[in-house]
Amino acid sequence: MPKKHNQKFLNSKTKYVHPSLGTNKESHGTSSTAAASINERLSQLRISQAPKVSPENIDRIRTAVTQRSVPPNLRAVLDLPETVVPLPRPGTRRRIPLTDPYTAGPVAPQSWLAESRHAPAGIRAQGRRYGTKKLKSRSFPFHLETLPGVNMPKKSSLLDCALIAMSRNWNFVVHYEQLNLATLPPRFKSLLPTYLSVYGPEAGIEIAGLLALFYTKHETLGGTGTQDFFRLDLTGLIWGDVSLPSLEKQMLLPQKARRQSSIGESTEEYAIVESWDQEDASIPGTLGNSPFTALTHLSFARPDPRSPSLWASLLSITSHLPKLTHLSLAYWPVPSLTPNSNTASVHGRGSPRPVQLGGTDFYSHSLDNDFSEAANILRRLSLHTICLEWIDLEGCSEWSSALTWANDQQRREDTLARPQRRSGGALDTSDWDSQACLGPDWNGPWRFVRHLNLSQGWVPTNQAVPACGKEGMQIFDSLHMRLARDDGISEAIERADNATKSELLSWVEAECRARDIKHAVQRMRTGGGLVTVDHGWDVSR
Repeated sequence: MPKKHNQKFLNSKTKYVHPSLGTNKESHGTSSTAAASINERLSQLRISQAPKVSPENIDRIRTAVTQRSVPPNLRAVLDLPETVVPLPRPGTRRRIPLTDPYTAGPVAPQSWLAESRHAPAGIRAQGRRYGTKKLKSRSFPFHLETLPGVNMPKKSSLLDCALIAMSRNWNFVVHYEQLNLATLPPRFKSLLPTYLSVYGPEAGIEIAGLLALFYTKHETLGGTGTQDFFRLDLTGLIWGDVSLPSLEKQMLLPQKARRQSSIGESTEEYAIVESWDQEDASIPGTLGNSPFTALTHLSFARPDPRSPSLWASLLSITSHLPKLTHLSLAYWPVPSLTPNSNTASVHGRGSPRPVQLGGTDFYSHSLDNDFSEAANILRRLSLHTICLEWIDLEGCSEWSSALTWANDQQRREDTLARPQRRSGGALDTSDWDSQACLGPDWNGPWRFVRHLNLSQGWVPTNQAVPACGKEGMQIFDSLHMRLARDDGISEAIERADNATKSELLSWVEAECRARDIKHAVQRMRTGGGLVTVDHGWDVSR
């Protein structure tokens, strides 16, 4: 067999050293010395920067290592200090207890979890209750007199200071005084939500605290419930935990069965009997009416605009409030039952083109001037509020045309499609359109309305105004005259100093639209008094 050939390699170490790592022989004046490697230099730096070993450090380390734990009871008897909890290792990943502890990857930011529908239930609840940076900006009114119906206390009076203090510490008050809130007089119950809207928490209030105001005598000692309560001002409080569906479910809907009182009284008057002819058969005193049937003043102004069921809940709530005379819907979004379907469409088999899913298209108001859905919703609202006398639509200039749109539209269609005369000279009335108008009827359910607020909430104070037609220039001249005299402008109206050109044009356009609505309502009124339209400032025309 051939002999194996073993190759021998000569392991020769090179003496080349990089100039940055080598030592300068000329500067140090030494002969050939081995250059230190990077690891050696790093170890030398660690040793030089390490803390010096002292007897105190050695004793502390030895004590911590050899110390034994003592039971808490024994530690208290021997008066020994608490055992020091060891510090976490540097670089330990911070975990959220509500999330999966075995989830790989870095921790997601709180803002992502609070706004995600896939977040844990606890984090979603915290986001709804306390809000993220985007949710903490609930709308605050600029003054307290947003809804009439109660005498406001004088400024800096004892009652005024007490209500402000309760509003600023509302969470503390609800936690410790929730059983005493229901014993307040009816006037104080009406004033407290108004002060909460101005001085309350930024993230809103919880519905449990609002319900505590209306506990009955069966739920707490001395509770008066809704007795002699006629005014509910929730301006800026429809936010977070307090929503219209929750209010409808827990407060305003009729109670189907009374709660069993805390003292053991049971309501047997609702027991079903076999026959009404029996001697002991009696009709219940109440047939499931809402506890707020006597409510006459209601304000849902400045709600959360992202709520998708505002108008549907409002229609359901107002159906249980037959005596409502004052209603504030300031800064409400466009009336729509499907606000999230403005850009959605449905493709049918027999339809050559897609059909709009919702009642309002993306361009219905801007290009098509189509307010059919908004006018229909307002008509349904008017049928529920036949006693209405005062309505506040401040900041609703985007859809205020729906107040008279259906009547104007029907008038234009009737003008274009008049019935033709027959050969004998008589009118052919078979072609008359007998369909009822879509919008609110100002001579029917809303015949008692005397005040309509169409203010935009602000006025520009710019001296230089863009060209906006004859009517627009007249409006600006009248406004500048009021500003120069400093009269005729409400204190609740915000004054903007540096409004842009587009803002000025949109403002004067909304003012012209409000004037047209005023004249249209006055023309439609066939009987009764006239409607006073409030622009927020004295308009002379």
